[in-house]
Amino acid sequence: MTRTPFILALLACAFLSSASDAADYPNRDFRVITGVDGKPARSDDSYSYASGNYRCTNTSTRATPHVVRYPFNLPEGTSVRYVSVYGRRTSDATPVTLRLMQVCQSQTDVDSTSTVLATRTPLGNADGYFISSMEFSPSPETLDCRAWVEASFDISTMACNADKASIQRVTLETEPADRIFRGTFSVNVDYTLP
Repeated sequence: MTRTPFILALLACAFLSSASDAADYPNRDFRVITGVDGKPARSDDSYSYASGNYRCTNTSTRATPHVVRYPFNLPEGTSVRYVSVYGRRTSDATPVTLRLMQVCQSQTDVDSTSTVLATRTPLGNADGYFISSMEFSPSPETLDCRAWVEASFDISTMACNADKASIQRVTLETEPADRIFRGTFSVNVDYTLP
């Protein structure tokens, strides 16, 4: 009797999930960019890589935010589905805004064009840990476009507190154009044979 709600929840999830997602899920790659891979936009920004996280350590306020960028390059023909940012921001920490950015320039363009694809503002709470996901729609053309995630620490009214605001990692969920090995060859293998 106690398993009935659990079984109903599983059936509901199976019913609500689309067939295309289930079919192409084995064809997904998850690539992780750790927090220490982030680079500040300004050379005079103070930061630390304590515990493998990127932490803003600017001790004074200013109108321009402290921005850290996580660029990523993808093989041609690879489409990005989601980008997730893991981090921490407690309720008394510097406000943080996350943006998914893209810049494109074809061979015939004179100037590049930057676009904000998605914006998220993690809410602060007691523990402060958050996961913010942003969807690529449509997926960028890897030939003419480059993309990055940036975290903007608003230090206009409050200086950074390294213990209360940090970026831990960025996860990319990509879909390769053609994958030979899908990890399902071992289904019918008899492991009892030597």
